[in-house]
Amino acid sequence: MNRGIVVNARFQTRRVTGVERYAGEILRRMQAQIRQVKPGYRLNGLGGHVWEQFILPLGIKKDEILWSPANTGPILVSNQIITIHDTSFLDHPEWYQPEFVAWYQFVVPRLLHRARVVTTVSSYSKIRILQAYRIYDGKVQVIPGGVDLGQFKPQSEGELRRVRNKYSLAETYVLSLGSMQPRKNLPRLFDAWRQVHPRFPDVELVIAGGGGAVFRKLETQEAHPGVRILGYVDDTDLPALYAGARAYCLISLNEGFGLTILEAMACGTPVVASNLAALPEVVGDAGRLVDPLNAGELIDAFMEMIADGEDRRLMIQKGLERAQQFTWEQSADQMQNLLVRELEKL
Repeated sequence: MNRGIVVNARFQTRRVTGVERYAGEILRRMQAQIRQVKPGYRLNGLGGHVWEQFILPLGIKKDEILWSPANTGPILVSNQIITIHDTSFLDHPEWYQPEFVAWYQFVVPRLLHRARVVTTVSSYSKIRILQAYRIYDGKVQVIPGGVDLGQFKPQSEGELRRVRNKYSLAETYVLSLGSMQPRKNLPRLFDAWRQVHPRFPDVELVIAGGGGAVFRKLETQEAHPGVRILGYVDDTDLPALYAGARAYCLISLNEGFGLTILEAMACGTPVVASNLAALPEVVGDAGRLVDPLNAGELIDAFMEMIADGEDRRLMIQKGLERAQQFTWEQSADQMQNLLVRELEKL
């Protein structure tokens, strides 16, 4: 029989966020023979869900195993490994559009109970999945994200200058990267920065990431001295954007993993991160963890990073070492081995 591995590649038709990056990086490094299936054109919202639920299953044979890497998959396919990155739609439905929440709360529990195996990206997310959906522990496996150490690494002065000039950045800046959504806790970040900036008027807070309703709400922050909102930046510019920053800050209220933390560390940039959800798992002892609801802790962390003392230099070294522990090659090996094992059971 011609058995094989099939990947639900619908994610390739969407704008790249952490979920799409995870799927793409792992898929690119798999050595097994894999068949990818995706819509012939860009499908968003309802059209994408209809394709995934009713068109995709028609192309999956009984002797094939399907990997759906981006939070949703076809309920009709039982020979499936589903990757759920987090449960924020369940824990914080107020962050999302009602129709998005309604769909995910309908489809995810059915997928989890029907799939052969569930994978997720952190121990934190595994615990939340087990708590919320009451499936047995052995069905959920953790395959963490990684970092491309060939791309994300300390940069030359010429490359740093190129990116500073391209985006008209200050010589010294603190960076935060991610899609503009409530979980990123940006209002508290801005509140803390308003107290830091008068002491360091030449230092900018740079926010890079996508838009949406929250972006429109935050757009007025560009008028505040010392805050720059760049919107989307080219992937090719990210390493130098990280490497040129005095510090990288991610004070999210909820994260399933935190890829940008690893990317910043790999570029030699010290990290200030929230002590909630999965971020402590990623940071370890290689960054400064703060209570994201405590402005005082965040202000102290900013002051420490800008001052460039011994603690900051030690954090840079620890971060470089920490990033080496998370590679996409390791993640791809784990996922491929899991898919092959499940395929052999068919």
